[in-house]
Amino acid sequence: DTVTHLPLVGLTAPAVGELLAHELDGLDARPADGQQRASDELVSHIAEVTGGNPLFVLELARQLQPLENPSVAALPRELPAGMRAVIGSRLHLVPDDMRELLEVAAVVGQQFDPLVVSQVSGVDHDALDEFLTAARYARIVEVVPGSPLRHQFTHAVVRTTVYDDIARIR
Repeated sequence: DTVTHLPLVGLTAPAVGELLAHELDGLDARPADGQQRASDELVSHIAEVTGGNPLFVLELARQLQPLENPSVAALPRELPAGMRAVIGSRLHLVPDDMRELLEVAAVVGQQFDPLVVSQVSGVDHDALDEFLTAARYARIVEVVPGSPLRHQFTHAVVRTTVYDDIARIR
């Protein structure tokens, strides 16, 4: 038996807009003027932050549903519990002794150079390779397309979760 790996890509910004419209306005609840409550700015922001992941889009939409005028500014600072739980289950796939490398990468940014992470944390090349392998397996990080020497967090919300947890842990 063979297993075929199908890479899943996130929804495009227009598809995120449609999903938000469905969640925020409902099929029969569009305002009389035909305008959606989700502005282009909000759609763009949610598409970027979630990487187009439909589960994450829906979680954020549910936080915005009760609001008359949902906006980027109205989004809560804390991620919804459902998103944190999904991300947390992935983070637990990375061994505890590699957690510091993940934190250093989160401080560096959404995209990072693994050699910078290695230098800052003082780990050798073998430990760095082991970390990257575990983090890629857990789908926390991935190689930046077209730039094989750089990595990035799979979603901005994953990086945000790791980054925000640094202060909570210490």
